[in-house]
Amino acid sequence: MLFAVRDRKTTIVIRNYCIVLGCVTLLCLGLAEVYNHPSRVAQQDRLNNYGYFIGAGLVDYANRAIYR
Repeated sequence: MLFAVRDRKTTIVIRNYCIVLGCVTLLCLGLAEVYNHPSRVAQQDRLNNYGYFIGAGLVDYANRAIYR
């Protein structure tokens, strides 16, 4: 009787571990798919290009503020 209870608990733990492992795997694959989607990569490139213009504008503004 004691071994039957122990085996049942072990089976439940293994089952739950497999369920969690499957969920984590699917979640990681889904996040990787979203992150590497072509429209996301294009959006990141646009944001990087805007960053250069914003940085140049801030440098220009700082120079004008200092040398008035």
